[in-house]
Amino acid sequence: MVRPGCLTRGVSLYYALRREGMDVALCFGVGLQDGDMAGHCWIEWEGHPLLERADPLPMFTEVVRISRAGVNSRDGRSL
Repeated sequence: MVRPGCLTRGVSLYYALRREGMDVALCFGVGLQDGDMAGHCWIEWEGHPLLERADPLPMFTEVVRISRAGVNSRDGRSL
């Protein structure tokens, strides 16, 4: 019923961790994988990706971040 993947995992973890009071962010990024455009989302805690098999930061450019501060673009503008 629910497709596994980064979006399902990211939104679920973000919701659960925020409810527990953790100051996490849900980050969305784009990048090239095998020459094709790809997207990924991940949870960031204390400035580091949380529960990722590989660090997404070298592979994906963050474009949107959802955090306690709100929704912001990569350059820090509120959306």
